[in-house]
Amino acid sequence: MKALNYKIRQVHLKNIKSHVDTTLEFSSGINIIEGDVGSGKSTILQSIEAALFGYDITKLIRVNEENCQIALKLEPDLQIEWNVRSKKNQGARVLINGELHTLTAKEMREFVVKKLRIPESTGWREPKLFRAAVYIRQEELKTLLDESTSAEELVRRATGVTKFSVAVQNAKRVNRQLDTLSQALRNTLNLVQSRVERNKDAEENLKRYKAQLEEELATLETLEKMYQELEQKNRKAFEEYSLISNKIHAETQALKSFEEDLGITSEQRQSLEKEVKALEDELLAQEAPKLLSDDLEEINSKLKELQRELARVNREKGVLENQKRQLSELEKEKQALESEIDFGLDLDALTDSVKKLDQKKEELLKEIAKLESLIQGHSKLVQTGECYVCGAKVDTKSWKKHLEEEEQTLNRLKIELDNAERELESVRENQSKAKL
Repeated sequence: MKALNYKIRQVHLKNIKSHVDTTLEFSSGINIIEGDVGSGKSTILQSIEAALFGYDITKLIRVNEENCQIALKLEPDLQIEWNVRSKKNQGARVLINGELHTLTAKEMREFVVKKLRIPESTGWREPKLFRAAVYIRQEELKTLLDESTSAEELVRRATGVTKFSVAVQNAKRVNRQLDTLSQALRNTLNLVQSRVERNKDAEENLKRYKAQLEEELATLETLEKMYQELEQKNRKAFEEYSLISNKIHAETQALKSFEEDLGITSEQRQSLEKEVKALEDELLAQEAPKLLSDDLEEINSKLKELQRELARVNREKGVLENQKRQLSELEKEKQALESEIDFGLDLDALTDSVKKLDQKKEELLKEIAKLESLIQGHSKLVQTGECYVCGAKVDTKSWKKHLEEEEQTLNRLKIELDNAERELESVRENQSKAKL
């Protein structure tokens, strides 16, 4: 949800620290407030914060005064006014779009948060929200000038961005590991592809011989069907020939019987025998026996051809089976080599992880040592109230808060170190197992 855009146009301060009765007008763009130390520049920002969130208004009352006033005018139409009478906060008077509302400090904070649409997760209930977002305190400016801390690190600490740096570093580390793994997988793939290319010719030959064998088997099946058809024709012709022979024999017997009954002469019988023989010759000269003999020759010829073709197919089948066994042995060798490659890659990845974790451990130890040295000096500064370098008086309250932040950072680094040591121990254990 997009936050509303409000602009502060006027600030009025009465009996607020060094301001007896001050009115400031702000124009669009950049506005600069300048003045000597103690002239009240920071007080103006503190007053704006107090007016928006109701923080510690009674602590801003000018010395020897019991009443004070802070008033803000904002665009679009919004006015906020705080009045303190006899050092008692009277609450906020809010005029928005012509409607007047009287709010407590808590109600005022909820009103501003709702208007600006600030998410709950930003920690708006604490004073640091406005300060971290708008200005750097004077003591932190001294830290920026006196110590080696960079401006970038100071802003990160003030805005709470530091916690995201750890996530960025972890993401980079995971990305590097993924790149290493991806390269190893690409190398393995290239090796397997080269082996596949070497076996490709054998596989193509096997496919070609297989197709040729299937074609020969189809031809053999066709010839077998033709042989069965010819055999059936042969059987049918033989049945017809037997039928005609039986018929001739029956006619001969009938003729003899007829001769006996008629008592025909020898010449007549011989004449009839000649006619019968002529009839037999005529029958033998018919197409069926001739076709039968021709079909048998053709069948025998094709059968011999089929037998030769079958012998050739069997020889080629033996060659194909031998190549198939060789291809199976190559496949087994390929799988064994891939297993060796995977094993080598896993061991190399574990060794690389051990090196990286050792390096991370050393970096964390250096950061912890450096931070412990700073905490020791800052603890002395908070206890004595004097700078341990130049002996000048310092604001112990702000330094105490700074010290707490450093101690929290130290605890976080120690937790990271503990996690890194556990991860290093686990990786070394896996490395030992991989070597075995």
